Amino acid sequence: MLVVVARGSIPNIEILSAEVLRNVYVTSGGSRSYTLEPPLGTSNVAITGVPEGFSAEFISPADGPSVFYVGKNIGNGAFGIVGSGRGSGNFVYRQVRGFTQGDQYLLFSVYKNTSGNSRIFYFKGFIGGNISVTLPSPWGSGALSLDGLAHPQVSGLNQVGSALRGFALDLMGQAFWIRAFVTKGWLGGATTYKVPNLASTLTYTPFAMGEDVEAYAWAFFAPNTLDFNAVLTGLFPRFYKLSGLLSPTLDVAFVVAEGRYTVGGGTIQFP
Repeated sequence: MLVVVARGSIPNIEILSAEVLRNVYVTSGGSRSYTLEPPLGTSNVAITGVPEGFSAEFISPADGPSVFYVGKNIGNGAFGIVGSGRGSGNFVYRQVRGFTQGDQYLLFSVYKNTSGNSRIFYFKGFIGGNISVTLPSPWGSGALSLDGLAHPQVSGLNQVGSALRGFALDLMGQAFWIRAFVTKGWLGGATTYKVPNLASTLTYTPFAMGEDVEAYAWAFFAPNTLDFNAVLTGLFPRFYKLSGLLSPTLDVAFVVAEGRYTVGGGTIQFP
């Protein structure tokens, strides 16, 4: 069990102490008392490369860019926030007393532009000490185009960098959701991707003419060996368990562009 002592309230919270209590057993109606040890010190977090016009997004339970303690027994309450940037890219986190082998820290940050249609996500696991990360560049304004069909083609998949691993495209209509992943190697240098028409094979009804569809284009980056489960967890955290992020070597970033089109209504540029 992680016990955190803090003062203030979100988004202005200061972590004063963090300690893990292990082997805590309390029967129904019973009680136990513990005396916390003096708090350990703090370590520094530096996030660089925040694009002009982007700011931190507050997504629960994070308080802006945040560091979480993730215990190896996460199912027993060994999880909690131990540091927050409160919107800043430079902040400190409180070291957790009782940290042991199998535990880790997790940096989680999200930045968005003023219109909210372009975001950068960053997840990094580590086991302590000072850390620094550099955000990948977001999609440029209008960098992507989509031809507006029920199974559209997206162009402009030209993100670069040695850490680039691939792309994802989400299309969300009124009744169903299409999701496609393509690796950098599969594209082979191409910057366009055509969503295949698998309606007859998978027995679904395509988006109808005139239907409004939300489109999300992702590029994902991982300098270390790509953990595909971590990619899924990062892209779609509501549908996957946090255990996908339990790796002290995790280092995964995503940039996402959002757009909306009407089927048959012509090509759109986004974000």
